[in-house]
Amino acid sequence: MSTKELNRRLQTLENARKKLKSKFVGLDEIIDQVIHLVTPWYALPDLQTRPVIINLWGLTGSGKTQLVRELITLLDFNDYSTVLDTGRGRRTGFLAKLENLYKERNGKEHVILLDEFQHARTIDEIGKETNLLDVQPIWDLFDSGKIQYYEQSFGRYDLYDLLRQLNFLVERGVKAENGKVTKGKKLVNEVRNLSEASNSKPKDWFIPTDYWANIYEELRGEYSSYAVLKEQILSLDHIGSLKLMERACKASLNPIIIDCTKCLVFVVGNLDEAFQMSRNTSSDSSADNLRKQSENISVSKIKESLLKRFRPEQVARLGNNHVIYPAFGTSEFKQIVGMKLESTRNQLAVRFGINCEFESSVIDYIISEGVTPAHGARPLFGTISSVVDAQLPHLLLFSKQHDLKNDEVFIWKIESNKVLINRGEKLVLKHELFSFIEKLKRPKKDDMQALVAVHEAGHALLHYLLNHEVPEQIIAQSANDSISGCVERRYSKRIMNKTRFQDELTILFGGLIAEELVFGKDNISFGAESDLRAATEFAKSAVNSSGMSGKLMVFSESSIFIDDTLRPCDDTNAEVKRLLEYNADRARGLLNKNIHVLKTVAKVLANEAKLTGEQFQLILNKFQLEVIESKGDYRSMLFDNENSDQTTYQLLVNPSLNHSKS
Repeated sequence: MSTKELNRRLQTLENARKKLKSKFVGLDEIIDQVIHLVTPWYALPDLQTRPVIINLWGLTGSGKTQLVRELITLLDFNDYSTVLDTGRGRRTGFLAKLENLYKERNGKEHVILLDEFQHARTIDEIGKETNLLDVQPIWDLFDSGKIQYYEQSFGRYDLYDLLRQLNFLVERGVKAENGKVTKGKKLVNEVRNLSEASNSKPKDWFIPTDYWANIYEELRGEYSSYAVLKEQILSLDHIGSLKLMERACKASLNPIIIDCTKCLVFVVGNLDEAFQMSRNTSSDSSADNLRKQSENISVSKIKESLLKRFRPEQVARLGNNHVIYPAFGTSEFKQIVGMKLESTRNQLAVRFGINCEFESSVIDYIISEGVTPAHGARPLFGTISSVVDAQLPHLLLFSKQHDLKNDEVFIWKIESNKVLINRGEKLVLKHELFSFIEKLKRPKKDDMQALVAVHEAGHALLHYLLNHEVPEQIIAQSANDSISGCVERRYSKRIMNKTRFQDELTILFGGLIAEELVFGKDNISFGAESDLRAATEFAKSAVNSSGMSGKLMVFSESSIFIDDTLRPCDDTNAEVKRLLEYNADRARGLLNKNIHVLKTVAKVLANEAKLTGEQFQLILNKFQLEVIESKGDYRSMLFDNENSDQTTYQLLVNPSLNHSKS
């Protein structure tokens, strides 16, 4: 490759990097990783002896597939790419897709996109091997880059039948020159069931033209084009024709080898086992909290999750190039909406001469109505269509009916669930919005919201007192039918130990005890059932499996007993009960001591439906709260008051000190 060509390719990659970053929000680091991994394949393909495998994992709607498609276009590889949805295709579909590669690009640079790859699983949900999708050729692709298979073709059998027929004719004296029968035409016609009375006209070809394409397919490696084969057939006598047919039949026994060694392969999928937040369908969830969780998913976690779907040797074939997409945070969602609105604004200006500006209330409403954090950007576009695009025909009609100046601007805003479009100080358009999510989030200020407000305030206050941090948000009116409210904590990587276990158990009783203290024991609701179940299961697991009872052994938590567990005994069950009662009393004492704070937070939640962490902190600042003293972290406990052994430690981390002392 010339210096000029190498420079061109490197510049193309840099241009692609810039264009991708201008189009995709919040993915700058992802784009840098992808360009870095693509560079050897694109810049120096001659050095490649195995396919380059790049795995992209993330939540749905995070832009994985779209980014690959855009990159393929920017690198001008649209004509040299193969896309397969492994969630739908089977072996025949996969090989059929790659047949075009075999015919046109065998052994040459090509891009293969395997989408929805999580569905190509070879291990089912219970750990059993499955052949739900016969995808062995895909694993051959990942391994050596060469896919070998035997084509099931009726054309092969036709060739064998024709060879037997031609041998029979030659044995009976039929001869040919220049591809045509010169002796024994009558016998040829009889064998081929052709007669003068039939509609089929007798042909003089010794090898009928209907078979030429099949011969070419089998002998593709010998001929540069179909025209070259045709030219040879037209030069053969009957003996040469038989030899050609024998070569074609022999070649049909050989496997087809699709050479993908110079391919770039993108493996794209959603892994629920790694991205456990994908099961969270609530639009109330904090996008920023979700993003923090996703940013802590490591390559090790991805491989661990893959092992639940694929055999170990298959996971190994996927390699180590795992690019992990983060979830979109609030900032990214706002940028996506802003870019879409800017695109709409530019189109209106260019195509219709209509100038528009969108106030922040439009973006805020679209975010509130359209964002389900775990579902990515896709739901947003439908919301933008219903909020903005649905108004455009009315705006266009208005502009045509009135004589507008070019410098006049339509100002869009949303108030009280209505789209308002002003021209200057005058309201020109007003439309009611059909909210599906946003109205579910509005405070109802009824008995249920009051009850949930007290319940969630109890959880939130105990979380603050014991963990020394405010939650991400507290919700007393949810848009999710499956829950009435919740306390969403900020993502944390704290280690679970005995102290933390006790604190978490206390927090689980926060809702039930808060209801008891505010409404009385007789008015406790059934809403605490899930908390009680969680607390019981948590305590049972800690006692039976984690040594929290002081008994250094593991007890079975199910009716199935295996060799490394013991049957629960009365002592362990009594310890579970003691822990539950102790931490319920602990929750009661802490909440009763801070009852005024509890009621204040609950009253705000009963009216506002949701509190952010910052708003919760503002309320807490009005009270003198006594939080439970932190026990410190493990590292500080390890190194506290360490003076005597510093010399030894320094010698270990800095061996050169040994020489200086000597």
